[in-house]
Amino acid sequence: AQGCTATDWQSISVTEDFCPERVRQVRFSGEIRIGRLDGDVTLPGGVRLPAGLYQSSIHNCTIGENVYIAEVGRLANYTVQADVIIEQVRTCVVEGTSAFGNNVVLDIVNEAGGRALPIFDQLSAQLAYLLVFFRHRPDTVRKLERMIEQYAREKSSETGIIEAGSRIRNVSEIHNIRVGAHAGI
Repeated sequence: AQGCTATDWQSISVTEDFCPERVRQVRFSGEIRIGRLDGDVTLPGGVRLPAGLYQSSIHNCTIGENVYIAEVGRLANYTVQADVIIEQVRTCVVEGTSAFGNNVVLDIVNEAGGRALPIFDQLSAQLAYLLVFFRHRPDTVRKLERMIEQYAREKSSETGIIEAGSRIRNVSEIHNIRVGAHAGI
């Protein structure tokens, strides 16, 4: 009645107090979990809209409470926490196993011989300094790099997360990204 389709309706679970009238023209595939959608969201400019899922394609996702997802071409392999707005996004997917940018190695201070810096989401200026400028302490640098590699392995997943209160609007493509709480993209 709402214009929705699913590859397998048995793979969709909802909360007991689920509001089906707030899900319209959505294509579901894979395992889907949907929380309560009985509140409102406030868009930029103060426009209030009912939380819900509208005109989107959703694959293998867990959708939290009072989320507004509208006009999303493909949302795949994400946990979307409460009070998130995702609007007019062509693609937001996690493909395969991702470390979400952790342990990506950058060449720093190239004029001094090309020092490698493995970045990760807890990197401080002090640690970056040690990794780049303490090459005369190779054992220390190797131990730090191994710790970063282990951290990246622990953070690796086939499912991303969009944390509570985030706003993602008018974006073409998002691939293998974790979005922190109350972020704006």
